[in-house]
Amino acid sequence: MALMLLVYHLLIWSYFDSNLQLALGFILYGLFLLWQPLWNKHNSVRKIPALFITLFVAAIAYIFPQESLIFFGLILSGLIGSRLLIQTSFRSFDLLALLIIIIEMAVGVVPATFPQIILPGLFSDYMQTIVLIPVLLFFFAPNTDSKFRGRSHVDLMHGLLAAALIAMVLLGGIVINQLYGVEYIDGLLLTVFIVSTLTIGISWFWNPGIGYSGIGVLWNRYAMTIGGPFEVWINTLTTLIEDPFLTPMEYLETACEHLVDNDWLNGIEWRFENHRIDAGEKTGPRMEYILRPDIEVDIFYKSNPGSALEQHTILLIRMAFQFYLAKQNQEKVRAQEHFATIHHTGARLTHDIKNILQSIKASLEILWADSDTTDQQKLLQSNLTQISERLESTLNKLKTPKLDSQVNFMDC
Repeated sequence: MALMLLVYHLLIWSYFDSNLQLALGFILYGLFLLWQPLWNKHNSVRKIPALFITLFVAAIAYIFPQESLIFFGLILSGLIGSRLLIQTSFRSFDLLALLIIIIEMAVGVVPATFPQIILPGLFSDYMQTIVLIPVLLFFFAPNTDSKFRGRSHVDLMHGLLAAALIAMVLLGGIVINQLYGVEYIDGLLLTVFIVSTLTIGISWFWNPGIGYSGIGVLWNRYAMTIGGPFEVWINTLTTLIEDPFLTPMEYLETACEHLVDNDWLNGIEWRFENHRIDAGEKTGPRMEYILRPDIEVDIFYKSNPGSALEQHTILLIRMAFQFYLAKQNQEKVRAQEHFATIHHTGARLTHDIKNILQSIKASLEILWADSDTTDQQKLLQSNLTQISERLESTLNKLKTPKLDSQVNFMDC
């Protein structure tokens, strides 16, 4: 960051030498590639696209040197402003860097780009030295990038808002200077006052903080709309999985039929190892997604989808697959419970039959005995009664439970 700000400062104030500006421009571009938080530095870079971008940037910087400096300053300020609310521990360094870039563009780049803007005498020389002091202070600041990788996170909306506010301030100073004949510095300060006042007012209306809901609540209701495709899809999946009569394949087929009801989807096809599920029409742009080596999904859109819609659809597909696996596990658990019930019933019947056989064996021993006494006859009669009762109890356990299938109609 410190080297990039220093090279940017030298590039702005070295307008008298075009060759030096070109060399400093390449150095600034390389430092920006090393610092930028958008791409991972550890990933390999394709040489042809990188060379093409480098040549394009060099051509733009050579043809429009001052305009490219303004554009670069806006990009840099947007990237820095995008992380002001994410990493609060680095906010002081980011605010200082943002202030340096704004002063460099307002005092150095804009007057050089628009010859109609005239600064007071020796003002540029004083500002050139004054701005250099905080730039040099960055070299004594701790290298936070090597300690915290989290600062590479970028918030697109905050970055665009920061760049738009800075561009509004610069354009406001130029317009006030040209239309009303006010000094450029005075017009710039007036624009800063107007923009800051509007920003504070909008922030207050966004969140008043005095017990009333502001514009932020309405925006959150709009941004996080309940009832979109994702919420409807989750509701459909959770409703269908409660149906005990649907097999896993039938469940997935029914869920896909509900999915193709969306306006942006034509059809979907699941290809299993020994089965295939189709829903909708197989027309339009096709995207293939592999869930597992034995499961592939083809998705047919009504128009060319963007990366966001593709990721959204993949998320819905993976969600349906997880519920499909849950349905399979539910069927397995139900089958295990059924087998456990059969095993438990069989064990009880085996115990009863074993007792019956023991009673029959005892009765046969009484019949085989030579003596014929009254006690033996009573014992035999008792054993036969117990055998009859146990057989009746065992037969009752094997009977099918009686189901109440009668339908009663009522007069309305």
